[in-house]
Amino acid sequence: MPKPTNRFRRQLYIALENTQTNRPLQIALRLLIMGMIVVSIGSVILETVPALAARFGYVFVTIEIIAVAFFTVEYVARVWVSVEERAPGYQHPLWGRLRYMLTPMALIDLAAFLPSLITVFSDAGASWLAMRLLRLARMLKIMRYSPALRTLATALYTERRAGLAVLLIMLMVLVSLSTVMWMIERKAQPEAFGSIPAAMWWGMATLTTIGYGDVVPTTLLGKVVGSIAGLTGVAMFALPAAILASGFIRELNRQDFRVTFGVVSQVPLFEDLDPNIIADVTDRLHMRHIPPRYAIIRRDEEPHALYFVETGQVEIIEPLKPARFLGPGQVFGAIELQKDSQTPQFTATALTDCRLLELPADDFIDLFQNYHELRQAVLRITRQDHDSLLFEKAEEAVREIEEAEQARIAEQERKLSEHEVSA
Repeated sequence: MPKPTNRFRRQLYIALENTQTNRPLQIALRLLIMGMIVVSIGSVILETVPALAARFGYVFVTIEIIAVAFFTVEYVARVWVSVEERAPGYQHPLWGRLRYMLTPMALIDLAAFLPSLITVFSDAGASWLAMRLLRLARMLKIMRYSPALRTLATALYTERRAGLAVLLIMLMVLVSLSTVMWMIERKAQPEAFGSIPAAMWWGMATLTTIGYGDVVPTTLLGKVVGSIAGLTGVAMFALPAAILASGFIRELNRQDFRVTFGVVSQVPLFEDLDPNIIADVTDRLHMRHIPPRYAIIRRDEEPHALYFVETGQVEIIEPLKPARFLGPGQVFGAIELQKDSQTPQFTATALTDCRLLELPADDFIDLFQNYHELRQAVLRITRQDHDSLLFEKAEEAVREIEEAEQARIAEQERKLSEHEVSA
C-alpha cells in the first residue's frame, strides 16, 4: 500500500527548501525571510550604539521579539517538512527529523533564535552578552539563498586538504621566524621578545603584512630577518588565495557542466545516446548571450550550428505555418552534412534575452562521423520531419561514412591476412 502523503506539507517543503524554482509564493517567502534577516542583523548592530540604544531601545526589543518568533516558527516548519526530503535517511518521522536537525543549515537556523531565548531566562553578564552576539549567526542563513556563497562553501570543503597543508606550512614558518627573532632580539628587547610566544605576535603581524608597528626589531640582524619575513609573508599568503580561487573556478565549471549535461541529455536528438557521447557534445558547446529581436538564423542563409536554449524564448517562423516558440531545454538549428544541401527555410529570432549553447557545424560533423549512435539519432529526427532541426541529405551522409568505415575495416583485414601469410 503506497505511503500517504501530506499535500500541504509537500507544498510547504517546496516553498521553503526548493531554491531552484521561482514560483510567486517561493519568491515572496524568500524575500520575507531575507528581509527579516537583514532587519534583525541591523538591529543587533545598531543597539550597541549607546545613544541609539537609549533612544530606540524599545524598537530594538520589538524587532528582536518579532525576529525570534519568526525564526522559531521557520525552524519548526523546516523540521516538520524535512521528511519530504527525497535523499535517503530523512523519511522516518522521528529519526529523519533528528537527522535534519543535525545538518549545518538546521544548526544555523537554530542559532538564529536560541541565544535570544536563553538570554530571556538568564541574568545579564559578560557571558550572556557574548551569547546575545551569537545572533549575528543569522547572517549565515543567507547562504541558503545565495548560489555564490554555496559554491564558495563547496570550494572550501573540496580544497580542505590543500588548505590544511598550507596552514601547517604557515605555522611552521611562523614558529621558525619567531624562534630566530627571539634568539636575536631577546637581549635587546626582553619585554617584546622575551619568549617565543611573545615573538610570535611580531611574526604574525609581519607575515600577514599588517605591520602594526608596536613591536619592531632594533638590531641589524633582526632587521634583516624582519625584511626576509615580510617578503616571505607576501609569497606565503598568496598560496591560500590561489588554492581557493582555483577551487572556486573548478566548482563553477563543474556546476556549469552538470547544467549543460542536463540540458543536452533531455533533447530528443541526444536523449538515447551514451553518457560519454553526451559528455563529448557538452565539451564542445559555446555559451552565447543573445539580445531581444536578434535574428539567430535567417531563412536561406548558410547552415552553421545547432543551438540549445538554456534561458529565454526563441521564435521560429516558417512560410505558411504559424509561429512556434521554443524555451529552455529545446534545440534548433541547421547543419550541412554534405555540400549543396538545402538551406534553412525558417527564421529563428530571440524574443527575450537568451542564453544559448552553440554547437558549431564542424564539431557536430566530427561527432557525426565518430559516433554511429548519433548518426542513427539524426536519421530518426530526419524521418520525424523536425521543423526546427535541418539535417539535409542525412541518409546520403550516413551511407557515405559507413561505406568508408567498411572499406577501412576491409583494408585492415586484408593487411592483417597478408601479414599472417608472410609470417
